Amino acid sequence: METQGYLIVLKPELVLRNYETSPWVKERMEKYPEARPALRRAFSRFDPKAYRGIAREPLEAYDSLDPKQIEEYRKAGVDMDANREARMRMYELHRDRIERLAYLSNEDEDLLGRIEEATEVYSLLEKPSDYEIIEVRRVEFTRSPSTLGLDIGHWYSDHFSLIADTIVIPTWHVPDAEVYGELASKLAALNENLLFDTPEDAAVFKEYCITKEWAETELEWAYFFIIQVDDVRVDSM
Repeated sequence: METQGYLIVLKPELVLRNYETSPWVKERMEKYPEARPALRRAFSRFDPKAYRGIAREPLEAYDSLDPKQIEEYRKAGVDMDANREARMRMYELHRDRIERLAYLSNEDEDLLGRIEEATEVYSLLEKPSDYEIIEVRRVEFTRSPSTLGLDIGHWYSDHFSLIADTIVIPTWHVPDAEVYGELASKLAALNENLLFDTPEDAAVFKEYCITKEWAETELEWAYFFIIQVDDVRVDSM
């Protein structure tokens, strides 16, 4: 399994917009109209638009260039046309790995191994200004001026984040209202990017979450890694 690489992710305000307008969230808000506003009020000190972590809809490569398979995906409701050129290039760059990972669940088909690959794919986006490149690593944490902080979540596949699922874009396990005060104190160490500054602080929050019934469960095939996130400035290259 890779320990470092690059993701092309949506900017925070677009992640939040997609979340708030998603059919699933709209349905939940209609069913529980007070739940989301109450959560936002309880954690108003944490601006969800500030989140710069991993749970930001990373660009996904095509997993095949077979026209028949692409059409099957399209008929099934999968958007196969947005950022088509960039996603095809991702497939071409890592064809062997993507086809191999189709049979695995513990590696990341969205991860680009070299910065040159990430910037090339980024240049092929339909609207590059909607995206940014981040460098991610799950070992050898070393801060630099470009370090945004440390997230906690899945290294592969859905890029789930404990931070994002708790206070940014809560989807699967919204925290119980009675723990809001306690939870806010556990999140007090978050920086301006809604990420932790030290592995120790991130580890404390992870251990807290995995003991709670309202939080996502850690499994052998869905392990929560501490992941360093660094900003990659495309305009400076």
